[in-house]
Amino acid sequence: NYFRPGNLTALRELALLWVADRVDEYLTEYRSEHRVSRIWGSRERIVVGLTGGPEGRTLIRRAARLAEKGAGGEVMAVYIARSDGLTSASPKELAVQRTLVEDLGGTFHHVVGDDIPAALLDFARGVNATQIVLGSSRRKTWQYVFGPGVGATVARDSGPDLDVHIVTHEEVAKGRGLPVSRGGRLGRARLIWGWLVGLAGPAVLAVLLNSVDLGLANDMLLFLAVTVAAALLGGLLPALASAAFGSLLLNYFYTPPLHRLTIADPKNIVAIAIFFGVGMSVASVVDLAARRTQQAARLRAESEILSFLAGNVLRGETGLEELLERVRETFAMESAALLERESDVAPWSCAGRAGFGPALERPEDADVDMPVGDHMALALTGRVLPAADRRVLAAFAAQAAVVLDRRRLQEEADRARTLAEGNRIRTALLAAVSHDLRTPL
Repeated sequence: NYFRPGNLTALRELALLWVADRVDEYLTEYRSEHRVSRIWGSRERIVVGLTGGPEGRTLIRRAARLAEKGAGGEVMAVYIARSDGLTSASPKELAVQRTLVEDLGGTFHHVVGDDIPAALLDFARGVNATQIVLGSSRRKTWQYVFGPGVGATVARDSGPDLDVHIVTHEEVAKGRGLPVSRGGRLGRARLIWGWLVGLAGPAVLAVLLNSVDLGLANDMLLFLAVTVAAALLGGLLPALASAAFGSLLLNYFYTPPLHRLTIADPKNIVAIAIFFGVGMSVASVVDLAARRTQQAARLRAESEILSFLAGNVLRGETGLEELLERVRETFAMESAALLERESDVAPWSCAGRAGFGPALERPEDADVDMPVGDHMALALTGRVLPAADRRVLAAFAAQAAVVLDRRRLQEEADRARTLAEGNRIRTALLAAVSHDLRTPL
């Protein structure tokens, strides 16, 4: 029956998969030992970049079709949560897309990164991917003044080893909303835009208003709008600078006596003071709301990671090496290792490791180390993590220790089961021999 035509095709596919797995394991080991960062494509690994929008389902299905064309193709969907909270992903939609990619035989990954294109490329190179699938931009035409977009940037920086597929979908050019600041760690480009609007905006507005007389009240409202725009883009400091600069321009150009920094009418003094106070208040409220949104976005990303730990790890579905690989992917590190020792004076040994680079001999040699009890530590290399990330790292370290204990308990249980099976066989053998000897005796 095994040599029927249909079975021969299935056996051939299984053989190809087995060879691909062995070659992939060898290449992974070789790249790790020799610290090779260039992609070596032993099989098709397709990374799908998700934004949390409804177009993610189309991208996942398209990637699955691409993976079916090659033997052993693998699909990895990744959602990168920005720590400044600039993306507005739907948790419900992400849950649906996670279920879809897992049903299609792929894996879902949640990564935190400030630079979306760089984080996506680092993830793809870290997992030795060969293709990246992205959706066409949802931004409107005028929104391209803020940059080329994630798809264009990834395609530009991908290099010759990565193929980038831009897939069309129903949400193309439907807009993503105005770019707003979420406080916290803004990117350099947003800070530049904030200061540019906060300082150059009032000057440009003053030049435009010199040709038309709208009245002092309308002039103040226009300067207040510039202050609010500076707060949305750059946060609190550019907005305060815009309010102060706008107050000086209002005093110099629009309150009698003109072109002097003195004010003849006390009512105008009160009006400019109110303008400055309102500008400061609006900037403070916008900045506070943005920081709260940033904190909520970060906590949501942390909850996604902790839910993975509470689900897969506690049910025993994830091994130690898989968990360490997830740690490395989540924090965009080069390697992650779980080190342990028997006593305070004993040397450290590696219980499990994932990633590239030389093996660590002690936690002090790593860029980041997270103690787990007195004689165990999770060590990471690649970069120094901010203090805000150590809370999630501590959860990973604790779960790594749990996984290691579970693995050892399972090994002991297997040995005990083997001994019990041997004892049962010996008991049965002795019973049979004694029965055979008892009759002639």
